[in-house]
Amino acid sequence: MKILIISHILPSSLKTVETLALGDAIRIILAAKIIIKKNIKIDLLISHNIYNLLLSSEIQPFLPTIKIINESNFLPCDFNQYYRIIYADNPCSWPYIKKMYNLPDVELLWECNPQIQIKDLSKNLVSNLLAKNGIVYTPQYRFQLSNTKKKVGLNYIVPDQWKIKTPSKKIWNQLYEKLLYYEYQPSFQQGESNIDLYLKWIKNQDVIVTANSLGLHLSMLFNKGIVLLLGSTWCEESSWLSEEFIFKPIHCELYPCYKHKCPVDKNCFESLTINHIIRSLNLWFH
Repeated sequence: MKILIISHILPSSLKTVETLALGDAIRIILAAKIIIKKNIKIDLLISHNIYNLLLSSEIQPFLPTIKIINESNFLPCDFNQYYRIIYADNPCSWPYIKKMYNLPDVELLWECNPQIQIKDLSKNLVSNLLAKNGIVYTPQYRFQLSNTKKKVGLNYIVPDQWKIKTPSKKIWNQLYEKLLYYEYQPSFQQGESNIDLYLKWIKNQDVIVTANSLGLHLSMLFNKGIVLLLGSTWCEESSWLSEEFIFKPIHCELYPCYKHKCPVDKNCFESLTINHIIRSLNLWFH
């Protein structure tokens, strides 16, 4: 069986949001590691800029045997199944690629629509891809850390419109100082405007403390330990981690609201403590 997944292809006149497209491509790749064991081949069609990122020297060694197709060099051929993913605020992607390559109507694999996710959080990109191919599997994110240098990366930066997804810089600074006190080797996120530097920074860490962002997906691809701090959003990767490695704002009855600004003027991280994060980190190193 051969599957084509179409991800974030946009007209050249529109700008692809690289962090979104790269994050979802990595999600598909993580699922592909499972599916290819069932003799199912997956081709992933992506924009040329994301293609170049995935085939960089930093990411390529971690990719499974999934064929990454550059949109610029795509030649339609026969597939058993076609799927597409789409963002609710970006509906132009599929009509564009369908017309350009004269493709048949394609089943929607996953739509990033907060209202849909709130109603049924079990519906996500990875589980849908597995279920549509008759694979019943609960991903287990378990491995042994390669060393015990206790390098901890603080992946704190989020887009300006999503400040609600990360604790305040004051909390991150307090965490940094506490980690030094306990003889960890913390470092703040690097490469905000340089993706290659960002990839190298993540790969150099043992554990990443991260908000729900691209750094989470990359950390899983690179087999890093993770402590996940969730703000107003839920993410499917949280189901891949044990609860002791996740902070969720369970004190808030609206969670997850997917809002850019709290509708009841609260702080998603008001119940988060530095000791909570330290306890989670200790589990990775002991």
